[in-house]
Amino acid sequence: RAQYYTLLGTILDRQGDAEGANEAWVEARSLSSGIAAPGLKAELNFYVALSAWSSKDLEETEAIARQSISEHPAGELDSNPYHPAISLAFTYELLSMVEGVHERYENQIALLKRGLDVLGASPQQHVWAEGSLLNNLASIIPEVRRPDVAKLVREHATQLRWNSEMPGWAYNVYRALGWSEALEGNEIAAFRDLREAEGHAPSIPRRIEVILDRSFLFASIGEKVSARERFDEADQLCAKVDWNATEGEDRYALLWGAELAASFDPKRAAAMIRRYKMIRKPMNPLLVASANLRRWQAYESDAFGVVAGANGNVSEGLLHLQTALRVWDSLGFNWRAAKTARAVARLTNAELHLADATKRASSYSQSWLARPA
Repeated sequence: RAQYYTLLGTILDRQGDAEGANEAWVEARSLSSGIAAPGLKAELNFYVALSAWSSKDLEETEAIARQSISEHPAGELDSNPYHPAISLAFTYELLSMVEGVHERYENQIALLKRGLDVLGASPQQHVWAEGSLLNNLASIIPEVRRPDVAKLVREHATQLRWNSEMPGWAYNVYRALGWSEALEGNEIAAFRDLREAEGHAPSIPRRIEVILDRSFLFASIGEKVSARERFDEADQLCAKVDWNATEGEDRYALLWGAELAASFDPKRAAAMIRRYKMIRKPMNPLLVASANLRRWQAYESDAFGVVAGANGNVSEGLLHLQTALRVWDSLGFNWRAAKTARAVARLTNAELHLADATKRASSYSQSWLARPA
């Protein structure tokens, strides 16, 4: 009965009936108060915290989640089917998302690792929960350059039985691992991971993105023919996409494609930017909230700047690129800032910008970032 009211409250909450949800959750808490079943209580706390997160109440989300964790110490096992591992792992994940909004990435990493530890202590593998936590860890690498975290993600990913309901997560994980390897100068490993990601691509636009990644890396090591072949493959797939139906990260394929095309076909690149701007469907709210909004603005500014500069609009291009550079710097995403600084240097050829690009790339001395642009 306690679990029934927990799930009923969650259903009512998702239907927008906050009062009904709270009544059901109060009943669930009352019924579970005298039961030695920590899994039930952890599950209830998680769904209540998730409701607060959905309402963008970060303080309430954090308060409920931390209270739940304090009530259910790691490693606590339950003799009945309601094992707390999954709910506790998801609670750590919720806390990590709060930290991510505040751009406290080291805290975010620590909480996600703690969630994986909780799952690891369980006598059985919880594929869905582990995949979710790995997906969130992948969103941080290689942004903050933590090879140790990349290694941890790879160890878990290679042992996880990715199923047909999780292609987007597997895609994100292997694509992030590919970029992490590329930034360390391990192109062979990067290509391997990117091909693995392509095999998990949940949609044509996401497949386009990772094909463009490979095109970019081929160009960065001087393989211009292979780079162009991969770009043409991606471009042909673009014609099969109804871009007006996209509402989320799928749209990035157009921005990334335009940025790459600018180096050899500026007019083609400009056409892709126009196509991107013609999409009228609103973006997914999750992508226009908090730090995600700034990240997306930087993606746009990078593409707009490179394409404008390639078409002779130097001042406009520089304005966009400097906007992107400020965002990447504020987020602490150093490799993206270094990539944008290279684009600025190519556009102006000014000694100041060349020196800045060289300095930023020095931390990635083995990667394409340190090679002449």
